[in-house]
Amino acid sequence: MNTVIVVLLVVICLLYFVVLPVLKRRNMKNKQKALTTFLASLKIHDDVMLSDGILGEIIAFDKDIVQLKIANNVVIKVHKYAIVSKD
Repeated sequence: MNTVIVVLLVVICLLYFVVLPVLKRRNMKNKQKALTTFLASLKIHDDVMLSDGILGEIIAFDKDIVQLKIANNVVIKVHKYAIVSKD
């Protein structure tokens, strides 16, 4: 009876300290790859939404900085990682 409990505890510890971190790391890599692919797909004249809800149209890129037209004669500069979706 005691050996069954010990084996069960060892299996639970292995799952918690080995398997779960490996799965979390793999999930994080997949999310990072999806984000990189999304950001690479952005182009001028795409309508995008920022993480704070601002909607705008991409008018220029400069490395990691994106210029967005959010209204007539209103252009803001934001970091490309602030973009969360595009239409």
